Amino acid sequence: MDAAALLTVLRDLHPAAGVLRVAITPLAPSTPRRAVTITCLRPGVLIGKDGAAHNELLVVLQPRVGDVDVVIEEVQQSELEPQAIVDDILHRIHGAVDAVEATATAERLATMRCALAVGVGAIAAHVIVEGATISEGKGVEGGGIDDVGAGEIVVATSDGTDAAGAVVTCTARVQRART
Repeated sequence: MDAAALLTVLRDLHPAAGVLRVAITPLAPSTPRRAVTITCLRPGVLIGKDGAAHNELLVVLQPRVGDVDVVIEEVQQSELEPQAIVDDILHRIHGAVDAVEATATAERLATMRCALAVGVGAIAAHVIVEGATISEGKGVEGGGIDDVGAGEIVVATSDGTDAAGAVVTCTARVQRART
């Protein structure tokens, strides 16, 4: 199983953990053992009380990946993570009661999440929310990126649904200073 498929499994299995990335790497060339690094917003959900959830995680991972060591990393600044931005906006739009509220939510969050990203150190941020019910199909935007090459640009795109079941696509780009 590749990392993208494993990411989907983990996000479905532990939605409250805020899993953002999964990397699968061999531990040594001479052994089939692999390291699975899971980057998430709330590692405690994956670890659980006294490591109980961690043991359950091993039961899920081993049939899919083989013999594994699991490394769980916490995201330190979720405001700089495009996938966290996208997930938050789509989650909140899904709870909107109608197209007017969904559009207002998308506009407010797109602007707010861009301002937050810049406030914690991003060079720039840009969010686009599109869907038939968002601003009557025109979509909304917040922030902007000039692509001047001052830092790396990280992008995430995901689809979700609004309360009526219409598909909504959200894309976030965050330009971070090179480290």
